[in-house]
Amino acid sequence: MFEITGVNVSGALIAVVMATGYENPLTSVHEIEKRLSVILGNSQATGEVLFDLLCSNGPEWNRFVSLEIRCGSILLDTAKIVDEQEIPAQILRHQRDVLRNHPEYVEDSVLTPDDVLCIL
Repeated sequence: MFEITGVNVSGALIAVVMATGYENPLTSVHEIEKRLSVILGNSQATGEVLFDLLCSNGPEWNRFVSLEIRCGSILLDTAKIVDEQEIPAQILRHQRDVLRNHPEYVEDSVLTPDDVLCIL
């Protein structure tokens, strides 16, 4: 399960894909590509997609992963871990707000009860 948000920040980042449960959304790459083309209004999108894997990986060093998308296809071999300090503050705020507005996401995740309390 995942949620996709288009991003309006400068640079190559065009969207954020958030895990909304314990399953890693990277197992659904083709579905993500289809939904991105609808959300972005462009089946040939090119740029960077940020994956927020908090619900599937926990608050670990590999929470954020970026992948390139070229001509609408996500390139798995471009995956790189992104440090939270490198994420624009407005994106971090948005991610936090989504989780607070959807407690079911963190409740159906790998997060411990203490982690859930810190988020909500």
